[in-house]
Amino acid sequence: MFSNIHHEELVQFIITAKSQTYAAGGGASSSIVTALLTDSHQLEYQAGTLFYRDIYFGQAYFVGQETVYH
Repeated sequence: MFSNIHHEELVQFIITAKSQTYAAGGGASSSIVTALLTDSHQLEYQAGTLFYRDIYFGQAYFVGQETVYH
């Protein structure tokens, strides 16, 4: 069953997820996982039913994708 999430709850989750991963200096050790894509970096964070994944390439200049699953 799909349930809606309130905008403010999503915003707060994303802020927390970023502070626990990339914004925390490249990721807290518990958020760094084996990357799914070759030569990429992958950070993850979960709280309750929400899951955040950041996959990116590069260091100073980078490109990637952030997703939130519910």
